[in-house]
Amino acid sequence: MLPVPLLLSLLQTPLSLGPLGGDAQAVLVLPGPNPVLLVARSSGLLRSTDGGLSFFPFGSGLPAALIADFELDPTQPQRLLALVGNEVYQSVDGGALWTASLPFPGPAGRDLAVSPADGSWLVSNGSALLRAPGEFGPWTQVAAGSILEPVEFAPSNPQRVYAGTLTGLLRSDDGGQSFAPIGGNTWVQAIGVSPLDPNLLLFGSNAQLRRSTNGGLSSTPITSGLPTNPNAEFLRFEAGGQGLWFGHLSGLAYSSDAGLTFQAANQGLTNPPPIPTDLAFGSGGLVFLTAEASGGGFYRAPAPLQPWLHLGFADGPIVDVLVGGTPGSARIGGTFNGVFVAPQGGKLSPSAYQADFGTSTQVLARDPLNPGRFLAGGVGAFIDDAKIAVLTNEGQSVQLALNAFGAGSVQALRFNPFQPTQVLAGVFPGDFGNSALWRSVDSGASFQAVPGTAGWATRAVTYDPFVPGRVLQLSDNGQWAASNNGGQTWSPLQPAWPVSGPSATLAHDPSVPQRLWRADTGSGWWISNDGGGSWTNLGLPASLDAEVLFVPGQPEAAILGTSNGQVRYLATPAAASILLYQEPKSGAINGLALDPLLGSILVGTSLAGAVELPLAVPFLPLSGASTSSLGTQPQLFGQGLPSISGGSLQLRLTRLPPGAPGLLGISTGASPLPLFGGTLLPALPFFVSSALAADGAGNAGVSFPLPNNSNLVGLFLFSQAGVIDPAAPDPSGISLTNPLRIKLFD
Repeated sequence: MLPVPLLLSLLQTPLSLGPLGGDAQAVLVLPGPNPVLLVARSSGLLRSTDGGLSFFPFGSGLPAALIADFELDPTQPQRLLALVGNEVYQSVDGGALWTASLPFPGPAGRDLAVSPADGSWLVSNGSALLRAPGEFGPWTQVAAGSILEPVEFAPSNPQRVYAGTLTGLLRSDDGGQSFAPIGGNTWVQAIGVSPLDPNLLLFGSNAQLRRSTNGGLSSTPITSGLPTNPNAEFLRFEAGGQGLWFGHLSGLAYSSDAGLTFQAANQGLTNPPPIPTDLAFGSGGLVFLTAEASGGGFYRAPAPLQPWLHLGFADGPIVDVLVGGTPGSARIGGTFNGVFVAPQGGKLSPSAYQADFGTSTQVLARDPLNPGRFLAGGVGAFIDDAKIAVLTNEGQSVQLALNAFGAGSVQALRFNPFQPTQVLAGVFPGDFGNSALWRSVDSGASFQAVPGTAGWATRAVTYDPFVPGRVLQLSDNGQWAASNNGGQTWSPLQPAWPVSGPSATLAHDPSVPQRLWRADTGSGWWISNDGGGSWTNLGLPASLDAEVLFVPGQPEAAILGTSNGQVRYLATPAAASILLYQEPKSGAINGLALDPLLGSILVGTSLAGAVELPLAVPFLPLSGASTSSLGTQPQLFGQGLPSISGGSLQLRLTRLPPGAPGLLGISTGASPLPLFGGTLLPALPFFVSSALAADGAGNAGVSFPLPNNSNLVGLFLFSQAGVIDPAAPDPSGISLTNPLRIKLFD
């Protein structure tokens, strides 16, 4: 069996920081053994190394402006070109550093084409076609008039070039040095040339699609499988020459016969579909799509005519998010018009089911006794019209539990972890002398005002997970109060922190007694280790709807949302925070929810809707443990930060039969295998540790060295342990811990 350092050194997984929502203008796939995606947005350039599952802002030297077109230089595969305004920017290092070429005259560029023969450039700017032999120019005009966007070299004959105008096609047979009109009276907005035949092309206008087999000298209209009067956006041939994609104003169409017939390819897109802006091809049949307008963003499909996976959208805001933890559980997103409800793994967009009960939803809470039931609180159509709705059947049925005019806006909803039929609702601002706290003893079916809480302007309510009956309340101005009887009576507390803006969040840490997390819009995120007696500022800005997320199986760790569109991870409060996600156009992070079944985080933003990102945290416990002779499931979790610079990987095991021996395995892949009454997740081959043994309390620890190799940053490992347990329910006499996904950091 390979030792761990050698096993790790053989594999590399790139850093992943989460998919982005919003507009997307163009996409480029960089060839190589590990394909890289570049996506252009109006706010700049994004890079993905995992097939579009996650992106990171990228590229130095490019202005934060619209990138009209991306191209690879076929004569120099290491060179990338981007058309921005009146300049062609180029990069020779995969897009990390960009420099501008000699500017071209006239209006801003609309389309860029690069000669496969000599690397010369052609740019369309709406009024002319301009040519340059390369980055140092000079630019010369090779065609004038009503030149629109499309300029395309024939892949199989670089001397053949087509361009589109308001009055038909232009063609060049000398590599773009000169052009002549060949087609009349057709508004050409998009051109696609067969990669096998320079004479086979399709071109689209604002009203029709036409096909030519003689180099554009004549053409026939194509209507089969297309909507009436399709308004062309782009045409993209696949490498084999038979598959062809047609992007138009009403969506997408696909042809498997080189453009003779088409069929709609909109499955998985919003309804109506967004406006497609670009399309590119990955390995193994993958297709990537960028789009704008409602439902716009970045999409991926495993193959032609397969459903599109939407990795982000531009609709917002999403005020709060909630994810069920059982198979089939829905996702819930609070909006200004009720809630969006999507199935497990679905996207929280306007295309999802919408439950509108006349409430701008501010907060969500799932019933711990019924995963298909949840509460939504907010404010109705009238000022200070506090409402709480009970939604059952995963949001399909709605019933009002509180409709209190003049009571304020519901800002907090918390179920009592010790008595889950009890619920507390926090209300802001609590005008007209009404209570700022409301209490339910029937799982939220009805609420009663809590006396003595008028005017408190409650922003947050948090139950102490270590002290039954202990609850804390935080008001907008930093005032707080405590209850020792589940919220029936309250005593004000003296704030022990500076207040420089409205207070937003107060939460108990579920893994450390006396630890509190607090958000203040003026001074940001704070932490207390003594129940609120003293506070330490974390240096992270907070929004009014800031939220902290705790990951099961990671003691002391926390994920925070910030007011500047960041999601950050702290392995411990004393550790430096790690950036998991950043998107300037997303606005503030309003909600965070863990999807334990998919291993992802659902993020609610104020501008970019709901965003889903891989849970790229150091340790993620997964399901698959079996039941031991103790009647519980053995647990495996990590400690600290698995860092290549730190030198070691620290794992802990608990809930083992006292003294039980066992083995722990680590693999770079996962392959679920039903075994030993649970699921064995690490794939073969995997490294097996030396024998371990539980102590008298059923605990054990394992430590592995990590090589200081930057290529290992971002690598995912999978670990799981099995212990000898003759009295276990499984006949094998072996009990499995939960699998653990481990991500390495620098």
